[in-house]
Amino acid sequence: MVFGKKKSGEVALLKSASSAEVVTNKLDTIIGQGATINGAIKTEGTLRVDGKIEGEITSTGDLIIGETGLVTANVVAQNVSVAGTVKGNIKASGKLDLLASGRIHGDICVNDLAVSQGAILQGEVSMTNTASGELED
Repeated sequence: MVFGKKKSGEVALLKSASSAEVVTNKLDTIIGQGATINGAIKTEGTLRVDGKIEGEITSTGDLIIGETGLVTANVVAQNVSVAGTVKGNIKASGKLDLLASGRIHGDICVNDLAVSQGAILQGEVSMTNTASGELED
């Protein structure tokens, strides 16, 4: 299934070793392995990418990039988990979790950041003030 809704109840998609966790209650949209999308994606729910996206991703929910996911786009989302590759800038109003297999080639702006050993991050990191969403001095 390329697009679809998860029919079972609550699913914990990802747990990190840190105290903050990227956990979602449901998975709204899946871009499956082998699928390629060119253009802008806007969603309010949780999006999981196991295929390829080129363009732009904007979500008021969470974004999960699986190990086979390749995103060549600027990303704006609540929480972002990267196990695949992102080539572009990421702005997460919540947490960015970069897993050991994850690769980010771009600048990030986040409230909370967790980077696992073995992950690659090439770019600038900006941390925001949790209460206001503004950059720290």
